[in-house]
Amino acid sequence: MPKEAIRTVIDLAAGAADSFVTSYFKFMDEQRASLRSLYKETSNISWNGTAYAGPAYREFYLSLPATKHVIDAYDAHPVLASATPDGNCCFQIIVHGTVKFANEKHARRFTSTFLLAPTPEQANLHYIANECLRFV
Repeated sequence: MPKEAIRTVIDLAAGAADSFVTSYFKFMDEQRASLRSLYKETSNISWNGTAYAGPAYREFYLSLPATKHVIDAYDAHPVLASATPDGNCCFQIIVHGTVKFANEKHARRFTSTFLLAPTPEQANLHYIANECLRFV
């Protein structure tokens, strides 16, 4: 892949991270039911070591107490089409921050890693194919 094309893909990943991180954590804190639009039936989640596949993530997220996230840093990396089984370019987004649950006294530090894949119906839109959250 030419250097200019790689730069373009890196810039796309950074732009995707900017809008994704803002939307995702706003939904999580203020409109949790809206998270549904960011996943597909095939999405997988590993939340602090517990796996949720398919629609089970909806029930899990809706069962969590109210949250307030503070994002300290995030970064995005393109996963080039040549590295994926279906030949589509994906984005990996890594987020570090704190989350305060309504039923807990202190905020917890966390790291979340998201793999955003192109939506089959619209290649310029992405959904969360995989998510892994871990308290640190």
